[in-house]
Amino acid sequence: MEDKLTSFIRSNREEIKEKETIEGHEKRFEKKLLAASKQKEKQLIKKRFIAVAAVIIALITLGIGITPSIELLEEAPGENTLAEVSLGDVSEEMKSVELYYLQSIKEEKKELNQQIEKSNASDFKEMLDELEELEKDYSALKKALAQNNNNERIISSMIQNYKLRVQLLEDLQKMMETKNKKQRSNGNIKA
Repeated sequence: MEDKLTSFIRSNREEIKEKETIEGHEKRFEKKLLAASKQKEKQLIKKRFIAVAAVIIALITLGIGITPSIELLEEAPGENTLAEVSLGDVSEEMKSVELYYLQSIKEEKKELNQQIEKSNASDFKEMLDELEELEKDYSALKKALAQNNNNERIISSMIQNYKLRVQLLEDLQKMMETKNKKQRSNGNIKA
């Protein structure tokens, strides 16, 4: 059950081979192919943008949902003795995730401390304070996880907290390296 075009081409093969293509046919055909590929590329970019936007919206929604429960834990008098549960207590998979981020944070802090020793860290106090705040938030999340064992939103927030801390440390380190390079280049120019 061949389609009509295929059967027409097969029956008229010799006649088709003898005819030459119209001048400029290949260029027009390539132009149409290029236009079609650009259209597909635009659609792919739109899909990626929408996917990224959806992830960002989901993270913001998750953060908004978790923030009130964290604030309640912080404000509740006499409940600061609540047990904390870490990601490693949830499952083996979460334990490996936690170990990965803890190791990354440890390494970044070590490198950052080396940079701080080389320069004046007072310029970066605000970012260091933000890092401290993230650590406090993580402690509150551990308490929330103790109350709501295996709550996916809390677990996701804990992982996001780790990611933010690693990113903040990496950004701090890059900023300090840039500052040190500028200081060295200014010192070389002045000397």
